[in-house]
Amino acid sequence: MLFSPSTVRLVVTSMLLATSPLPAASQGSAATVPAQGDPAGLRVAGNAATPTGPVRRQAFIDARLQLEREFEATSRMRDNDLVRYAAGARSYLEGATRLADAYPGLPEARFYRRDLAKVAERLAPAVRFALRDPGHAVRLYRQAIELSRDLPGQEGLALTARMGLADTLRFDFRDTDAALAECTEMQERMAAARRSYGDTEAILEHAAAAWLRAEIAYLAQGRRHSATPDREVLAVIALLLQQGAESFSRDDPALQAMRTAMSARAPDNEERESFARQIESLSPSQTRLPAVFDYLPVLRTPERIAAFMRRHDPSGFLSAGAFAAWHLLMQERNAGAALAQRSAGLQMLAWSAGDREVMFAAERALFGRRIGADFTPDPRLSSPESTWKAFLAAMSAGRLEDAWKCTTPGMRNKFEPSFSAMSETQLRTMANSVVEFRRSLELEGIVEASVVMSNGHASAVQFVRYGKEWRISEM
Repeated sequence: MLFSPSTVRLVVTSMLLATSPLPAASQGSAATVPAQGDPAGLRVAGNAATPTGPVRRQAFIDARLQLEREFEATSRMRDNDLVRYAAGARSYLEGATRLADAYPGLPEARFYRRDLAKVAERLAPAVRFALRDPGHAVRLYRQAIELSRDLPGQEGLALTARMGLADTLRFDFRDTDAALAECTEMQERMAAARRSYGDTEAILEHAAAAWLRAEIAYLAQGRRHSATPDREVLAVIALLLQQGAESFSRDDPALQAMRTAMSARAPDNEERESFARQIESLSPSQTRLPAVFDYLPVLRTPERIAAFMRRHDPSGFLSAGAFAAWHLLMQERNAGAALAQRSAGLQMLAWSAGDREVMFAAERALFGRRIGADFTPDPRLSSPESTWKAFLAAMSAGRLEDAWKCTTPGMRNKFEPSFSAMSETQLRTMANSVVEFRRSLELEGIVEASVVMSNGHASAVQFVRYGKEWRISEM
């Protein structure tokens, strides 16, 4: 694949918050927080440095533990009595939010709000798809957004909750204007936030920004997306496809049953038509595409497949990414990668020749062409030395886009603002001032080099193995 297993796990965890574990929970009765929100009558001004700080903190912790003990029984109902679980979770969220609000400035209360945001965000799709209550889902998404507002970094952006809210408004309420407003606000908040320097977070931000541009273009102007995704976007979409069948079906019992059946074995003709009817009856949502992409060949004709994809992904962004990811996975399989192991059920690497042909035809019906994605390693980035040479050449010529191809996504986020403010003459002067480059440390997948400037100053530059390329990760 495109990234190491550790990066894959991080990306999946971030993008699919529906898999986040719930905190310990309690019985579904109303939360036992006194009206004044101060269970022990000990709320006082001050912080951990004052004599009253530890007392205040302990009072909060004791009240939180009580709420979680009460919610514990309710949390066990999620899989067998979703109605009672949703009611209990709603009461828990109301009481726990009052508790967190009663302790402003307390770090433990601030990060308790993060846990509560995950509970609300995790419950929203279940309420929407299984209980068919989109109004309640909207309230939960908004609650998750509000609970996340003061959290640092990406957590404060609440991107997953905002995406879920926009999707619900757009498809369940058919409120294009409201969905566009949510997407626009999301885009503005991302632009105003400090960009992440970590590669995983930077990749997620890049993919989310690309998705938002496509969705806003469609919602505002009706313009469909048909471009081939870049490497970082494709990595996220490929992971959504690999994990989506399970992650996005867990909150819809009918979809979960269909996934279980089609993952176990290839269906016969009668079963294929039954599954096709189920797929076509799914309520519209962009989450449906990664949930069932593996199974779309059961629709049998390119027209039915194209109609399904247009209904659930009107902008075409996820559809283009899904086809590109499929072609790339097939390319890697045909090249002898570990992906060659076939799955037992109906999944894209196990599609028959007929399945592949109908998907090719659906792709042509949607986009008029094959959405190819051939990420052949750049020979200029075959070693740390050649990467450094390419980076300096791009800087000297004032071609920043080419320079960023030599860096990791996090590195680009870190330096792009300052480099973009420099003139071509300043960039050229900086690049030409490097007089020496030599390796100083080598580990598996990491090389550090010492760089000496014409003024005698020396600094370290770090390179990491990025697929089959070497990229600058720090300097």
